[in-house]
Amino acid sequence: MRVQTLNLSRDIKNIEILPLSDLHVGDASFDRELFLRYIRYVEESPNRYILLNGDILNNATKSSVSDIYEETLNPRDQIKETVIMLHPVRERILGIVSGNHERRTDKEVGISPVEMLADKLDVPYFGIEVLLKFKFGFNKKKADRQLYYTLYATHGWGGGRTRGAKVNNLERLSHIVLCDIYCMAHVHAQVSFPSMIYTPERQCDVVTERTMWFVNSGSFLKRGSGYAAAKGCPPTVMGCPVIELSGTEHKVVVTMGRI
Repeated sequence: MRVQTLNLSRDIKNIEILPLSDLHVGDASFDRELFLRYIRYVEESPNRYILLNGDILNNATKSSVSDIYEETLNPRDQIKETVIMLHPVRERILGIVSGNHERRTDKEVGISPVEMLADKLDVPYFGIEVLLKFKFGFNKKKADRQLYYTLYATHGWGGGRTRGAKVNNLERLSHIVLCDIYCMAHVHAQVSFPSMIYTPERQCDVVTERTMWFVNSGSFLKRGSGYAAAKGCPPTVMGCPVIELSGTEHKVVVTMGRI
């Protein structure tokens, strides 16, 4: 598992993380204007960061479910277009996780298009999963210590239609590693909920309550008349949740909807 640490100033009061996913650049239903609205939102504050969590490119191939004849851009031009859109905020990109659409090319020819995208943007490429660590601000109760958060991200799997099925897959991420935040994508639906677990302290006979946040990012793909319509999938609220981490106390706030 790739581990990446972001060390920031003690003076920072909060940071925001946007787990952007499922753009499907190249698909005729990609909402470019909505995506650029999120890019402008990130530009407005120096403490806003992006995690690209898979299916950034639609990457249709001859053997894939996606129809190559309905693509607005071929895979090469999808990379070029995505670089243009992300270039203004490239220094705020924490890194890129691959999605199932990008792994089509990995499987067929051993080349990752999002690894190429990461190289062009000069940002980390994480592969299938990543554990991010954030250190910044300082705890009001323990002024000598910075705040510390952990976030596990993977693009995800499964195609359950009900919200319960989506939640079950998301919650299973806690079986992999103990974190403050778990991020998944893939199902094109914004979901967020907290859960709690007791963790035993090694130095004394007590347990500590630990809150875990589970976040499924949405998508930037309109319902259109293709796969979603053929499968009878309902429309979803497009966009991406915003995860806010406090720099003065250990606190996570997740806001969903559209910017």
